[in-house]
Amino acid sequence: MDQLALLLVLLLGAVVMVPLGERLGLPSPVLMTLVGIALALLPFVPNVQVPPDFILPLLLPPLLYAAVQRTSWRQFAANVRPILLLAVALVFVTTAAVAAVANSIVPGLPIAAAVALGALVAPPDPVAATAVAGDTNAERELEHSLAIRAAKAAKRRLREIEEVEDLPEEISERLQRGAGDIGVRISPDLIDDERREWVTKRVERIKIVQRIQREMMSAARHEVLSARNEPGSDPEIVDRVLRHLDVRSMR
Repeated sequence: MDQLALLLVLLLGAVVMVPLGERLGLPSPVLMTLVGIALALLPFVPNVQVPPDFILPLLLPPLLYAAVQRTSWRQFAANVRPILLLAVALVFVTTAAVAAVANSIVPGLPIAAAVALGALVAPPDPVAATAVAGDTNAERELEHSLAIRAAKAAKRRLREIEEVEDLPEEISERLQRGAGDIGVRISPDLIDDERREWVTKRVERIKIVQRIQREMMSAARHEVLSARNEPGSDPEIVDRVLRHLDVRSMR
């Protein structure tokens, strides 16, 4: 396996690990790490030589930028204390602990080298941290529930307004969709529920329209048939009109 094939395999694995992790309920970085360990143990996988000077300027900024784009600044402000404790204080504590252990295990290891080793392993991976510390199922369920309540409240207020004001049907339907969009903007998962509800209501409206149309066509046929026995009526013309009605009913 050459390096180009290995790169394609890694890209494919990165694409597959995200939905697989969501299905299994595991963070995708954990699965990617396991796949990376498995690839490293395979004898036919080539060794990839990456210049160390390229790692920091090329890989870290895009990862940090992606993490910042997904950050909610409202939640950041609400959790600033634990964030500072974990991202700053814990890094210093981890550095000191790793340096002390390394200095005690490796005789003659300089303090500067031990501190450098601790500093290397102390900073957290931003991608893994954001993936592992993402929204839990309970948080998503609460967000989904609040989005449903918000949409229902908007629809309830719309019904109250419709009882007082005579809104045109087109405007009423548009406002109904807008009330559903309120919930969708909070929780995009609601779009499936909104679409299912919209399809159900549309099928019901179509059935009502078809039933009324059948009753209207039946009344029209009955009226034309009653003219057959009227004085001066031409049966051929009556039959022709009935055929037109039959063709109309099949459209």
